[in-house]
Amino acid sequence: MAAWARRSSRCTTAPVTSYGDSGIGFVNFGDIAALIVRGRVETHGGGARGYNQYDGSLDHAEFESITTYGDGSMGVQLSKPFGRLVVHGDIRTKGGEGPSLVRGKVVTLKAHALSLKPGAKGDAIIVLGQIVAESTDIAAVEFVAPASSVDLILVNGAVLH
Repeated sequence: MAAWARRSSRCTTAPVTSYGDSGIGFVNFGDIAALIVRGRVETHGGGARGYNQYDGSLDHAEFESITTYGDGSMGVQLSKPFGRLVVHGDIRTKGGEGPSLVRGKVVTLKAHALSLKPGAKGDAIIVLGQIVAESTDIAAVEFVAPASSVDLILVNGAVLH
């Protein structure tokens, strides 16, 4: 059996909404072949994540859109290998700086719409809409890992890398 055949795949057409501090749209700890979300992903609460590649691997993911409401709440945070991540609409955050639970400890984070952390390595991030942090003192993207760790980053038709 091929390695990809042993990996799980998930698809939903409904919106995915979470409420409360450190709420999650999707977080990955395992190995996923495909994750398809045809509805919007929204989190309401401080320190939340729309999608977090926390561990494991991901071959392909598609989202309609990702929006977080809350201080310290990130849209997409990647810290492990992935293949292709596609967002058909926007990745948007509406919060500022605030507390977030990270590996069992509360730390202060900014609500970046897209964050690449050490360990992130991917084929492509394609966002057909925009990447927006609505708080004026928060950068929309945070690249702690270099942008070159992703072969292609395309946002609203423009190549970022």
